[in-house]
Amino acid sequence: MLTSTLPSRHAAPGVLLFGLECATTRIVLDHLIAGGIDVRLVCMPGPPAVPLIEAPARRRPASLPFAAPAMGTPTVTAAAHGHGIDVWRIGDLRSKRVERALAGVDADALVVACYDRLIPAAIYGRLPLGGLNLHPSLLPDKRGPDPLFWVFHAGDELAGVTIHRLTETFDAGDILAQQSIPLPDGISEDELDALLAAIGAELVIDCLAQLSRGEPTTCPQNDEAATWAPHPQPCDWVIDGSWTARRAFNFVRGVGGRGHPISLRCDGEQRQVVEVLDWQADDQAVEAPPGAVAVPMSEGILVARFAPRHAG
Repeated sequence: MLTSTLPSRHAAPGVLLFGLECATTRIVLDHLIAGGIDVRLVCMPGPPAVPLIEAPARRRPASLPFAAPAMGTPTVTAAAHGHGIDVWRIGDLRSKRVERALAGVDADALVVACYDRLIPAAIYGRLPLGGLNLHPSLLPDKRGPDPLFWVFHAGDELAGVTIHRLTETFDAGDILAQQSIPLPDGISEDELDALLAAIGAELVIDCLAQLSRGEPTTCPQNDEAATWAPHPQPCDWVIDGSWTARRAFNFVRGVGGRGHPISLRCDGEQRQVVEVLDWQADDQAVEAPPGAVAVPMSEGILVARFAPRHAG
């Protein structure tokens, strides 16, 4: 049975949070702090040639509340420093200097939220509660760096988030918790990412509580059922006429915010999609608004605006 160095079952576990300067890490940081988790340190990738860059927070009296900047949401670094949490940028996770520095931080667990490098077991293996990763898919489906793209590309009905044990294989550790949600039509990737980060952070808090009590419930992943979610290639941004109208609509609404051109190939012609306006399930005639086109798909009608055709 897993044992912990926590002084009592009511004490908040101390964690190392590994992430990026992104919305997901920021949301998880906020939820962990609000949930009473003692975030001892935030770690983000640094230049490969520099093993470790330490950015100590400027300590403030505990009575002073953290105020967000007047303009926009603060960065992960600003939010961490606002709570008196140091931020380290690690360029070489296998450096002995990094290993010694992290071993000197009094922590119970390591939590990963949107970190793009494989963390050696030497870093989290010494921690009483080990290492946990928040992954925005229903593992073992869509392991890898870009699961949300493939959720939209596949036209999935469900999205989800998984909390699993860290191992030395990406996204392959035993599952501690998992939650699925229906994928609403028209939701953007940023909206889905924020929703899953918030759900995942609450699952992390629950998992840490179970681990602290020595009562974890784990489920091994079925490697034979695993799929991989790589970064998309140019051909992956082309919608085929065999897609349903709903799938095409949700794909463009989902990942269109990335700014990468999306094309529709239908009846031997390929045109760049500027905007999708609507879809309908049946093939009845649709009156498209000015500047838009109603395109018959394999199932249903997609209403979209396209870039002008090039003369030639």
